[in-house]
Amino acid sequence: MMQSEENAGALDYKHLFDDNPLPMLIFDIENFNILTVNNAAIHTYGYDREEFLSLTMLDIRPHEDIDRLKDYLEKNRHTGFKDSGYWRHIKKSGELFYVHIFSSPTKFNNKAARICLVNNANEKIFTEQENKKLQKEVSEQKEMLEDILSSIKEAVWSRRIEDGKLIYINSASTDIFGYTPEEMTKDGGKGLEHVHPDDVPQLEEQIRRNYKEGHAEMEYRIFHKDGSMKYVLTHANLKKDNKGEPVVYNGVTIDITRLRNVENALRKKIEEIENVFESISDAFISVDRDWIISYTNKHFEKLFGMDRQEMVGKDFWTIFPKAKGSRYYQNYLKTMNERVAVFDEGPAASINKVLSASFYPIENGMALYFKDITEEHKLQDELINKEQKLRAIINNTKDIIWSIDKEMGLLSANQAYYDRVALMTAGKNYHELQESDFAKERIDKWNGYFKRVLGGEVFKKLEEDVVEGKTVFEEISFNPIYDKDNRIAGASCFSRDITDQVEHLLMIQEQNEKLKTIAWIQSHKVRGPVASILGLVDVFNMHEANDLANKEVIDAIKIATTQLDNVIREVVANTRMDHE
Repeated sequence: MMQSEENAGALDYKHLFDDNPLPMLIFDIENFNILTVNNAAIHTYGYDREEFLSLTMLDIRPHEDIDRLKDYLEKNRHTGFKDSGYWRHIKKSGELFYVHIFSSPTKFNNKAARICLVNNANEKIFTEQENKKLQKEVSEQKEMLEDILSSIKEAVWSRRIEDGKLIYINSASTDIFGYTPEEMTKDGGKGLEHVHPDDVPQLEEQIRRNYKEGHAEMEYRIFHKDGSMKYVLTHANLKKDNKGEPVVYNGVTIDITRLRNVENALRKKIEEIENVFESISDAFISVDRDWIISYTNKHFEKLFGMDRQEMVGKDFWTIFPKAKGSRYYQNYLKTMNERVAVFDEGPAASINKVLSASFYPIENGMALYFKDITEEHKLQDELINKEQKLRAIINNTKDIIWSIDKEMGLLSANQAYYDRVALMTAGKNYHELQESDFAKERIDKWNGYFKRVLGGEVFKKLEEDVVEGKTVFEEISFNPIYDKDNRIAGASCFSRDITDQVEHLLMIQEQNEKLKTIAWIQSHKVRGPVASILGLVDVFNMHEANDLANKEVIDAIKIATTQLDNVIREVVANTRMDHE
């Protein structure tokens, strides 16, 4: 009977262990093997009973906690009931969770063991961690707020409605008002006594309005502790309780003295800039990124025949609807959208003028400059027309005209120049030429000429050349070209064909040589026969024709006459040769 009762009691204790809603397990204190677990442990950890009994207490702990566990178990191996504190356990799934362990020594199958009650402490730990985190954040934010309030230059303040007492102001009060926070809040705090008398009525009215509307923005003047006057701007809000009654008046006061000074300086600078835009000769207009016209100068008004009041603040495309179809439309879009500068010129049909236009991107839009170049354009057309006529004249002449720069590079040339180059190089284009296309002697000679003229010398050269198998003579003039600073910038060259003049001069020289020869013949060869004839005529017996001596005279005259005839033939021959 007693055995039966003992068995029944043991069974009750087993039920108390197995059916306990909290996880329980028993482990061997020598080797830490898990000896048994209850149903709640199986459910909580995810192992079945057989898997559980193959584990040790070390197997359900994270690796980094094992050394701490061993040390703890070694020190508390034989202690009695123990609140073992909080630990981390690992489920079969690998999930880590916090537990609160209570343990007590026991015997299991005659082995020294400890029984553990495991309470899931995840929620408590996480709640405590979250609370600590929140407390830390609140503390940090409070500290940060204090740092911010003490470091900002704006005065942050709070005034109680009930008695009007200034209950808080940060350290910026020292800079703005000249009083420390302690001085500002002493004896209920300062009221409006530091406000400029002229601004008090307006400020009081704004405060009353704040009571009704709940907020206000007030700008007024104050006197600093040192006597200087400052401009301040205050933003204030009225805080009410849950009954709708005003409780606290909170605000921020900003020293805007420097801002007002800068604003005045900027206003002056804007006036100066506007004066600049008004003084420039270009027509100027600026538009913002929404195509709203922000400024026009008087020259723009004059050019487009509109008053600036009609344009400023208006939509650009509404004021200038024809701009969308103009030559400048793409330039407007390119500058505005791609933020690049664009330059263009051409006719503006809407005002019947030719304009030079510059489009510049600016920070908040676009700036446009227009210059009326109608007259310049007409003059340019005239110059182009005259230049074309002059070039036609130059290209129609057979004279060769060209110019070079300081590096002896070709600047300009007429058609006759290019034709001559083609003849000299078997039809090559000028841009295809190489030094090897010309004899070295010719290159050296012409380089010498160019160096002389680029050195400032003005001179002429007579050149003999062979063109298409014919000898030609050319007179070449070399003249330096000067820039606006009277420095040599290049040289102009002019080659004129004087072959006919040279040939005529040579013919005259040849004729002169023939005349010299004839004169010599006359003076030397003609004189002898003539003198002989004249002498024989004197000895001829005119009175006695049959005089035997006359026959000898006649024979002698005949000989002299033959000699004279030969001389005349020689003269005639020289003359004929010259004629031919």
